[in-house]
Amino acid sequence: MDTRLLMTMTQDIGSTRQGTLTIFPVTGGSFEGEHLRGRVLAGGDWVTAHGDGIFTLDLRVTHETEDESLIHMTFTVVRDDKPLFPHGPAFRDCRAEVRVPQSSRCSRHRGNSS
Repeated sequence: MDTRLLMTMTQDIGSTRQGTLTIFPVTGGSFEGEHLRGRVLAGGDWVTAHGDGIFTLDLRVTHETEDESLIHMTFTVVRDDKPLFPHGPAFRDCRAEVRVPQSSRCSRHRGNSS
């Protein structure tokens, strides 16, 4: 499934015991897969930079399918940027392809039952 996220300004929380926390608020978007498509309603990506080139990403978003069913999707990724950016992160034009197990919960169909 391809998901495209629209995000707003980051929220820099700062230093925590786990590392530096930044939140990327998700304000919308779209998704499309073999059997499902629809829009992304809202959510966020909590990114912790551990200072050694390791990042933990914790994404949580709500999808709404074309038939108005809701899907809450979460996934967590540990990313190691050391081999790619030995002198620190270089985030310019960034496109990520993430293939990870994800967790999701669905609502019952909310559309008309006729």
